[in-house]
Amino acid sequence: MQVTKAGMYKLRFQVTSDTAGGKLSVHINGTVIKKDLVVPQTGGTKNWQWVEIDNVRLAGGKQTVRVYGDGGVFGLKSVAFVRQK
Repeated sequence: MQVTKAGMYKLRFQVTSDTAGGKLSVHINGTVIKKDLVVPQTGGTKNWQWVEIDNVRLAGGKQTVRVYGDGGVFGLKSVAFVRQK
């Protein structure tokens, strides 16, 4: 992704899961930013919730972001990067 303004960001993931035990991890430019972020049981596969990681520092320019499923069964609908003040 292309970061137009360096700074601190909140990463948001829209997820769904019928069961507990879902986990994901996030790597940016090869560095683990978060491991074992819990994906909650949302009460059905059509019930989406946001899980978040606060205070992620992003440099300006091209960044390689990878999201990995570390366990469980869950759906990932979208990822958002929100600049923090």
